[in-house]
Amino acid sequence: MDQRISQAITESKNILVLPSHSDADSIASGILMKHILEKIGKQVRLVQSEEPGSKDMQLPYIQELEVTEPALLDFSLYDLVVTLDAAGPYQIVGIKYRETFYFPQNTTILCIDHHETRTSYETYAILDPNASSTSELVFKYFVKPVGENETSYATYDLNKDESTLLLAGIIDDTGNFTWHCTPDTFFIAGELLHAGADLDFLVHISTFQKPVEYNAYLSYVLPKIEFYPKLSLMILTLHYDKLKENGIEPEKVWEFNECYQFNIARSYKGYSLSALFMVKEDGMVLCRMRGNNFENRIDIGKLARAMEPKGGGHFNAGGFNAKVPFDKIKQKFMQQIILMRANNDDVS
Repeated sequence: MDQRISQAITESKNILVLPSHSDADSIASGILMKHILEKIGKQVRLVQSEEPGSKDMQLPYIQELEVTEPALLDFSLYDLVVTLDAAGPYQIVGIKYRETFYFPQNTTILCIDHHETRTSYETYAILDPNASSTSELVFKYFVKPVGENETSYATYDLNKDESTLLLAGIIDDTGNFTWHCTPDTFFIAGELLHAGADLDFLVHISTFQKPVEYNAYLSYVLPKIEFYPKLSLMILTLHYDKLKENGIEPEKVWEFNECYQFNIARSYKGYSLSALFMVKEDGMVLCRMRGNNFENRIDIGKLARAMEPKGGGHFNAGGFNAKVPFDKIKQKFMQQIILMRANNDDVS
């Protein structure tokens, strides 16, 4: 255990907690860190750049999350900044600021993260690429020691809602325990259930609340999937302008993302790698990739970094953003996969 982290927390009065992009893992770990720090007498502000999705809006304590642009904050007001689930500063801020944002000099930063490919920006770090999620790391280091981690920076008694919150983070980042799980992951899930986590509620919001429009999402998505059998690759491309021509508002794009990533990608026999490209009207291209954890041999985190220096992720999940004409991005993407296949599925 790095005693400097304990000292930094102890000596800080005003702490800013910054979860990364809006998903259940970053939200859950961020809210729980706020609770843990408040319990030991700290003044804590919890800020995220994006509005939570409709599913995450149902999570316990979600009202404590302040949605504002972190790039515009005065960091001199805080003794310590805690980032969660952020492989680089660009994941903390909105898309408008991702190319230009850096933390001011003399900002003391504690980063808690589980990404394999990342940019070093922190003063102190709790990093473990083998962890299923940042929620798992928060449990190990601030709630209760687990496995080889014999000591924690704190201990914290979870209530039922906090247990539900952390379990939501783990479930979301493991795709309902279908990838990137270790014995510690299942042990912690069991501990959270023993502490009262409401699994029925989490199953309900993740599985049984699809809107009727979901059928329309499927009917739109399925014919647009491209299959490349020689590369074991499937691609879906969503152009924002074409969506609008079909009467689909841009804010609904993430509904298509969820529909594809959780229900279609990686589920076809012989297709171990999938990519979703979202092409915005301003030319920004967002790519999200997933791999079949049993068959995929391409390190998606390395693939994302090869495509864009600020890209990254894990072996079976990752992504990148780039403001380059889509045709060029797609061509480079295909060439990179061919290269990785030819070099034993490794870009290194």
